Amino acid sequence: MDQDKNGMDASSGLSGDTPLGSRIGGVKVAVRPPDPILMERLSKNLRDLASKGVKVPDGSSLAVRSIDGFYYFRDLMASSRDPASGVVSIVNYDPVRRTFILSGNGEVDERCELFWFAFEAFREDHVLFHSSGDLYPDSRPELLEERISFNIGILQKWKEQNPLKEGTVFLSRGRTLHSMFTMIASEYGT
Repeated sequence: MDQDKNGMDASSGLSGDTPLGSRIGGVKVAVRPPDPILMERLSKNLRDLASKGVKVPDGSSLAVRSIDGFYYFRDLMASSRDPASGVVSIVNYDPVRRTFILSGNGEVDERCELFWFAFEAFREDHVLFHSSGDLYPDSRPELLEERISFNIGILQKWKEQNPLKEGTVFLSRGRTLHSMFTMIASEYGT
């Protein structure tokens, strides 16, 4: 291993998965466990929903604003079972380089990119939800201008209509975790 004059090996420090082409990448700045209070509340609310017969659609995503950015649960139900595997703490995002600055072991995708734009646009909202349904029905925009235009188009519709239902896509935003789970119960309850 290469070592500098201070005795540290070359592999210490930041690790990155920077994008090639249209891929979304990330630079890990730290790996720390998700907020235990948030995870406890999330688990409790999901158990309460299950006890009431509410089935959250598979593949649903959730984002919760935090002090340093937001937590992203790419697959809400899988993250509730094993928090360490699927939760990502997003510190920031560079849309030009399409690279997230993050901590955690989960993955980022186009929904996470949309959630970043949504948190920038909807400053009063602290929780975002996306149920199953492809945001990109035909083809995914690849170029920066196309991606930003596409995301702004969704945000404009979402600003006028919350929750936003368009085809198979369902998006909701709210101020509290409790209000979000109340909405999920009313939308997906039996």
